[in-house]
Amino acid sequence: MRIGIDLDNTLVCYDNAFLIKAWQLGLIPQGCNMSRSELRKQIREKSEGEIAWQRLQGQVYGNGISHAQIFPGAYRFLWRCKHQGHVLEIVSHKTQYGHYDEGQTPLREVALEFLASKGLFEAGKPGFIDSVQFCDNKEEKVNWIVDRGFDCFIDDLPGILEDEKVPDEVKKVGFDPDQEGKFERASSVRTWREIEDLVLEECSLDEMVAIANEISSHKIKKGMWHEGGGNSQIVQLCLESDKRLALKVYADEPNRIKAEYEAFSLLAKYGEKRIPKGVQRDDRWNMALYEWVDGEVIQCPDSKDVNDALDLLSRFHKWRVAPDFHAFPNASASIFSGQELERQVIQRLAILRHNAGDFPMLSEYLDNELVPEIDKQIQKTKSRWSILAYEAVVPRSERTLSPSDFGFHNALRNREGHLIFLDFEYFGWDDPAKLVGDFLLHPAMNLSIELKREWICGAKKIYGPLMHERLIQLLPLLGLCWCLLLLNEFRRDLWVRRKRAAGAAYRDRSSILKTQLGKSHELLSQVKSDCFEALFE
Repeated sequence: MRIGIDLDNTLVCYDNAFLIKAWQLGLIPQGCNMSRSELRKQIREKSEGEIAWQRLQGQVYGNGISHAQIFPGAYRFLWRCKHQGHVLEIVSHKTQYGHYDEGQTPLREVALEFLASKGLFEAGKPGFIDSVQFCDNKEEKVNWIVDRGFDCFIDDLPGILEDEKVPDEVKKVGFDPDQEGKFERASSVRTWREIEDLVLEECSLDEMVAIANEISSHKIKKGMWHEGGGNSQIVQLCLESDKRLALKVYADEPNRIKAEYEAFSLLAKYGEKRIPKGVQRDDRWNMALYEWVDGEVIQCPDSKDVNDALDLLSRFHKWRVAPDFHAFPNASASIFSGQELERQVIQRLAILRHNAGDFPMLSEYLDNELVPEIDKQIQKTKSRWSILAYEAVVPRSERTLSPSDFGFHNALRNREGHLIFLDFEYFGWDDPAKLVGDFLLHPAMNLSIELKREWICGAKKIYGPLMHERLIQLLPLLGLCWCLLLLNEFRRDLWVRRKRAAGAAYRDRSSILKTQLGKSHELLSQVKSDCFEALFE
C-alpha cells in the first residue's frame, strides 16, 4: 500500500510552537493557553490580523520548528506501516520561505532537519519515510497526489483531499484534531489512533512484543493482552527472567504519559507504596513499562477500603507543599471555579452535538432532556453560591494533588489485602471538591449511601469546611458533567480508543450505546430529584 501524508499540522504538531511565538511577538498575553485554531481566530480578528497571522506562521514554520512535536501516536503508526512493508511518502506544499519573514529562513531545509532529528527521514539513509516531496502550491500538490497513485492520503486540508481531481479510489483521511467539522467527503478523524484504525488492521500481539523490544532494555519472552481498561491498552510482558511487566499504550493525547509516569516517580520518592513502580518510558511511542501488579478487582468496597483511599489522599495533600510538586501541571479537566465547571459542561455538550448527527436518539436526549436541565442547574448554582464568588478561582492553598480518575475501579487488592491504585494519567492540581465529587459520581463505583457519607466526612477532615461547602454547591452541575461523560462512547475517537483497550467487551457498539444512554438518563433523574442533598444530612 502506498500511503501519502501531509507534513504541517498533520504529522507535525505546531500547537506549542504557535503559542511560544505568539507570546514572543506580543500577539497574546504571556502564558495564555489556547489551541491553534482558537489562536488563528483571535489574531485574524485584530486590525491587520491576516498579515499578523501570516508573519506568525513564517516564524513558527522556520526557527520556531524547534518547539514543534510529532503528533502523539504518529510514530507508532509510521513504525507499523514500515513493519508491514507499506510505502510512506510525505507531500507538502510548504513554500521556500515564510511570508513576512525578514530572516528568510529556508522552511524546507529546517523541515528536513526536523524530520531527521526525530529519526523519521534522512536522504540516503533508511527510515520510516521513503521520500519527501515539496510542492510550490496546492494545485501542484493535488497533481502530485494524482500522479503518484496513492492508496491512501492523510491531510488536514479539505481543499486537498476533496479536490475533484483526487480519485475516489484514494482513501481520504481528514485530520481534524480540533473537531471543527470541516470535512464533507473525507473520513474525519481527531487522533492518529483513529488513523491507525482506519488504515491498518488492529495491532497484533506479535507487533506489540516487537515494539516492546524496540523500547525496552529487557529481553522479552512473550506477551499477553490484558483487556478491561477503558482508555489505554495493556500488554502483560513475560521476561526471560520470568519477571512480569505491564506495557501501557497511552491514548493519543498530550502529556498523559508524562503526568502518570512522573507522578508515580515523585510519589515513590516520598515513600508511597500503594502505586505501581515505573520501569521505563518512551514518549515517541507514547508507551511506558511498569512492574506488573497482581490483585483482585474490588467489587464490593467496605469502610476499610474507603479509609484506605482517604489515607492515600491525605498523604498526597500533605505532600502538596513539597517543592517537587510546585511546577506539576493541573489535573486533566481540573476546575477552580464554578464558572470553569460551567465552561467544561458546555464544551462537553458541544463535542457530543458534533457527534450526534449519526445518532437521532442522542440528539433527542440532548435537546429535550439534558440541555434544559443544564440551563436550570447553571442558574441554580450561580444563585446559591455563598463562600466564594462563582467566577472566583480557588486559591492555591485550597488546592490538592489529585489522581483525578480516582476510585476502586482503578484499584486492585493485593495478596496482603492492601489496595494498589493504578491509573494516574490525569494526575495534577485540582480543587479537592471536584476530586471528592467525582469519586461519588463515577459510574464504575459501587457505594452505598452510608459509604458515600463516610467518604464525604473523611474528605472534610482532610480538606476542610470550605471544600465541603463548594462540594455541596458544585455536585449537581458536576453530576450533569458525568451525564455527558457517560455518552463518550458516541464519540468516534473515544470509541476507537475504548474498543482497542477493552477488547471483546466493546464489540457490540449498538448495545453499549443504549446502555450508556440509559445510565446517563438515570443519573439525570438523580440530579433532577435533588437526591444529592441526602448525602449531607
